[in-house]
Amino acid sequence: MSELKFDVVLLGQCQQGMNPDDVINKLAALFRTDVDKVEKMMVKSRHVIKKGVDGATAKKYKTAIEQAGGVCELVKSAAAPVQKEPPMRAAPASKSAAPRPVAPKPAAAQAATNAAVNNAYRAPAAPVVRDQIVYCRQCGAHISATLTECPHCHAKQTPTSSKSKVTAGLLAFFLGGLGVHRFYLGQWWGIFYMLFWFTWIPSLVSLIEAIVFFASSEDRWQEKYGQVRGGGAAMVAAAVVGLFVMVAFIGILAAVAIPAYQDYVTRSQVQTSMPFVKENQDKVSAFIQRTGFYPNQNLDAGLPEELRDKVASIQLQQNARMVVTYDIKSLRENNTIDWIPAERNGQIEWTCMEGSMPDQYRPTICRGGSHTSSGDRRVSAASEALDKVLRSADGRLSLSVPGRWKKMDDLNEEASLGGGNLFDDAYALILEESRVDFEDGYTLTDYSDLIVSLMQESLENPRTLGEWRPVEINGLPARQVALTGATGGVKVTYLITTVMGDAHFYQVLGWTLASRYDSKSEVLQAVAASFKERKNSGPVAN
Repeated sequence: MSELKFDVVLLGQCQQGMNPDDVINKLAALFRTDVDKVEKMMVKSRHVIKKGVDGATAKKYKTAIEQAGGVCELVKSAAAPVQKEPPMRAAPASKSAAPRPVAPKPAAAQAATNAAVNNAYRAPAAPVVRDQIVYCRQCGAHISATLTECPHCHAKQTPTSSKSKVTAGLLAFFLGGLGVHRFYLGQWWGIFYMLFWFTWIPSLVSLIEAIVFFASSEDRWQEKYGQVRGGGAAMVAAAVVGLFVMVAFIGILAAVAIPAYQDYVTRSQVQTSMPFVKENQDKVSAFIQRTGFYPNQNLDAGLPEELRDKVASIQLQQNARMVVTYDIKSLRENNTIDWIPAERNGQIEWTCMEGSMPDQYRPTICRGGSHTSSGDRRVSAASEALDKVLRSADGRLSLSVPGRWKKMDDLNEEASLGGGNLFDDAYALILEESRVDFEDGYTLTDYSDLIVSLMQESLENPRTLGEWRPVEINGLPARQVALTGATGGVKVTYLITTVMGDAHFYQVLGWTLASRYDSKSEVLQAVAASFKERKNSGPVAN
């Protein structure tokens, strides 16, 4: 006669309202085994506790498990039913075979064996595979790290991995400024380390983090980083975006910083040459004061042939104009500064507003000029646009002006000629005074100083922009300076050019709003440079 057998199956669930940790502890006590082993059983949806037991024993298992808070199921065993063996007749004892003595077991060992055999709740004999245990992020239950769904609350689980403390510490120490250690730990905000790496703050922070990582205990590390979610595509995207932003920023920074650095190097090279240039100026000044003659050859002033400090050549021209040419590749052909001497109060003063070198590379005292090439006397490319000529009523004086300008006789009632453009807010006029009205020996320098002092008295907060610089306009000696101030509450900048003719002193006065002077200065200089005086002429129609 066969007897029905059952398998006792432990389901990886707890009864409703029961605490999973309490249930695990009770089952461990029931099975007389470790808590870890019970946790391994519970992470599986079904775990066979006992196979092929009779119905009464199976019910005992189920009752005990349910009282502990677990869920149990009895399943008919798939094994073949056990057949009761018919009684076998005892073989006749052989007279010659002596019975084999059996050594009795010790009492304690025999009792332990009987208890183990008869205990229906003893731990299963099958070995349990120890999987990594993690917490469900939804309900907090202990589950296997390999599960994709919690068997208790059925929440989807993101695969996790344990991160190495040593690896994280080394990445923070060597590459922390770029946030690499944060990406390794599955933290997308490592992108901010990339974005602000140039401030060195991320590098300092990551150095401190590296020390903290190495100093953390293993338990503390596993608690914090033992279950790091895989970053997947989102983490890769964050790293790529951060990398692209960083590369773009480096490109912008290089586009700004490299030219600025090159300009700095060029300025430094020009500035380095100033002591050598000053030595040659002193030689020319001494020659002028000693002889009263303005040399036009290097030999006259005894200038050296051996050059240094990036100076390619020093050439004296007419009226002791000293043209300094520099051997600096970044300047190319715009590499000259013209130094022009002028005697004032018994001393030789030098101005350096002319030459082809741009303002950004010049010494501070040499900025603000027209920067014309020293070979020709063209003021600027703006002079090519002076396609209209304005003449005074008697035809003796004229100015070349842009085509949009028109003649304006009402700018100043004492002016011999005036013109301008209302839209551009740019104007120019000519005032003249007979030299007969001044004392004998009254120089152009004296007249220039007089004009500036009178204009300063008529302006609020007057200020000259640079120093007077000597120029030559159509063969006549002249001087030029810019003056800014306010009149009637409006800030205006004037370009004052004084010219000494045979019988008259002239003022060629150009002006515009102070805010527009930088854009209009070349036009005003070109208009002043176009001044012409015709000696013998009658009235000419304009």
